[in-house]
Amino acid sequence: MTTAPDTSRRDDRLQESFLAEEEIGLRRGLQLRMVALPVIAIWIVIENDYPGLLFFEFSVICFLLIGMAQYYLWQRGGYREWHRYLFPALDITVLALINFLPNPLADRTFSPQILLRFDNELYAFLVIGTAAFSYRPRVVLWTGLYASIVWVVATLIIYGLPDSLGVLTNSNTDGMSMEELELALLHPRRVHLGRMGRQALVFLLTAGTVAAFVARSRELVRDHADSERRRSNLSRYFSANMVEQLSSSDDSLETTKHQNVAVLFVDIVGFTGLSESMPADTLIRLLRQFHARVQRAVFDHQGTLDKYLGDGAMATFGTPTPTKRDATNALQCADAIRRSIAQWNRERHATGESPIKIGIGAHYGAVVIGDIGGDQRLEFAVLGDTVNVASRIEGATREFDAECLVSEELVEAARAEGDSCGILERLQPRRSASLRGRSAETRLWEMN
Repeated sequence: MTTAPDTSRRDDRLQESFLAEEEIGLRRGLQLRMVALPVIAIWIVIENDYPGLLFFEFSVICFLLIGMAQYYLWQRGGYREWHRYLFPALDITVLALINFLPNPLADRTFSPQILLRFDNELYAFLVIGTAAFSYRPRVVLWTGLYASIVWVVATLIIYGLPDSLGVLTNSNTDGMSMEELELALLHPRRVHLGRMGRQALVFLLTAGTVAAFVARSRELVRDHADSERRRSNLSRYFSANMVEQLSSSDDSLETTKHQNVAVLFVDIVGFTGLSESMPADTLIRLLRQFHARVQRAVFDHQGTLDKYLGDGAMATFGTPTPTKRDATNALQCADAIRRSIAQWNRERHATGESPIKIGIGAHYGAVVIGDIGGDQRLEFAVLGDTVNVASRIEGATREFDAECLVSEELVEAARAEGDSCGILERLQPRRSASLRGRSAETRLWEMN
C-alpha cells in the first residue's frame, strides 16, 4: 500500500472538487437572488412612492441580470478568473449608485448628506454573504475591501461638497449645551466621518469572518476528497464491504496482528512458453483480462487482493478483519475463478485463441499482517508459513494435474463455519503431498 501518492493527480482531483462546489455555489447564489430580490422589490413598493420607486425596481433587475450573467458565463465555459472579482464589484457599484445618486424619477429627493444616514449599506452585507458561494476566501475578502473603498470614497465625495458641514471637534463645540450639540450633530448637511470609518471596518470584519468560514469549508472539501482518495486506494486492495469497514474503523493498518486467514494463490500455467509466442501488447492485454477476472472473484467474496504476481495473484480472506466465513469465501472464490476462466476460454475459442490453463492453491492458518516497507513506500503484507504453504499447494497443481487444490486445514475451517452453499460437496480428497520446505506431509483436496 503506497503512502507517496501522485500529488499532481491529487491536486487535480481537489481542483475538480472545488470547481464542482463552486458551480453549486453559483447556482445557489442565483437561487438566493431569485428569492431575495422579489422580497426587496416588494419592500421598495411599501417604502417608496411612485414613480420614484421605479428607479429602485430597475436596480433590482440589474442585480438579477448580474447574477444571471455570471451563471450563464459559467455554463457556457466563458467564466474566467477575473470574473470572480468583477461580478461582486458590479453588485457593490450598483448598490452604491442607487444609494448615493439622486433619484431622477422622484418628485422630491433627499440631499446626499441625508442619504448617508439611511443605513442602506446593510444591503452590502448580502453581497458579501453571496460572495461566500464562490468558495474562495480571496473573493470574499475582495468583496468586503471593495465595499469599504466604495463607501469611503462616496462619503468623502459628499463630504467635499460645498454645502456639507465638517466634523464636530472639541474646539467648535465648547460652550454648547447638550441640546445645541444634538442639533449640530443632526444637522441635515452634517457628514459624520466616524460613521464612515465604522462602516468600512464592519465591512472588512464581516468579510474576514465569512472568508474564514469559506476557508474552513475548503478544508472540509479537501478532507472529503482525501477521504475519497483513500477509499479509492483501499478499493484496489479490498472488497467494497471491507473498504466501508476500514473507512469507519479507528484501527491503523500499521498495527501488527496475528490471526487466522485463508490464503489463495492463482496463476497461469505455462505462462513462460505462452509469453514467448505473443506480441507485447497482446500479452499485456491477456494479463489485464486475467487479473480483472481474478479481482472480480476475490472482491465478490469479501477477499483482499494482496498483490499481483506477474501472471498470478495472491488473495487473502479474513484481512484486515476476520469474518465468520473466511474459509468458505476462499473456496467459493476459487470456484468463481475457475468458472470465470472457463467462460473466458469459451470466448477465446470463439475468436480462435488458445485456452488459458490455471492453477489455484489455498490454505488456512495463522499469519502476521501489517505494513512493511520504508518511509517512501509501504505495503500491506500478510506473512507466515500459511502463505508459503498456500503457494506450495498452488505449485503442486502441476504434479497432480489439477486445476484447484486446497488444504485439509481450509476444508476443516469451512466445515466448522457451516457449509451453507454446498461447496464442500465439490471437494474430493487426494493423497497427501510433501511440499517443498515442509517436513510433514499436507493432505490435499481437489475441487471438481
